[in-house]
Amino acid sequence: MRPLNLLLFVNTAGLLIVTLVNTSLSDAAFDNLIAQKKYAEAVEYADEKIVPADRDGATWIKLGEAYQALGMNEKALACFLVSWRMNQNDYDALLGAARAYNRMAQYDNAVTMSKKALDIRFTAEAGWEYASACIALGRPAEAKKAMEKVLQTDSSNTIAVRELSNIPGRRRYLYLKYYTGANLREKRLSG
Repeated sequence: MRPLNLLLFVNTAGLLIVTLVNTSLSDAAFDNLIAQKKYAEAVEYADEKIVPADRDGATWIKLGEAYQALGMNEKALACFLVSWRMNQNDYDALLGAARAYNRMAQYDNAVTMSKKALDIRFTAEAGWEYASACIALGRPAEAKKAMEKVLQTDSSNTIAVRELSNIPGRRRYLYLKYYTGANLREKRLSG
């Protein structure tokens, strides 16, 4: 049984409102197993000790990450979607779902979820999931824009640099020089 706290507050109309709040947001043993990267043990522990109704969004995300590390992408996706349903603006749930969809070759869904994640917070991880899905769907212009944004946030991302280097001719040189800060020789790259 999860512990509950009683919250009392008065609204603007002067009415007393009573609310029960779940204060059990995390399980220390489960969190410790995740931190130690003992994913199989963490999944087993969660199945035995943490009732699904008692799991919060963060627990579902950690469980999804454990399943993903074990290569169980369908179960990981289910965990991320449960967390997302609990909070539609949960960046980590959206990113996890996008990653799972990409790994399962469901690229249309990956685009949708990564775009939602990007709308909440632009990060290199979400940009890369979006670009990966666009590449798989044959949308090079969208992938290029996403990779350029990835490089703006993380100029050391060698995969994005490599993919961006497929732009032909002088434009490729200029993009690489701008985004990597490298002193590149135009003659060698513009072939």
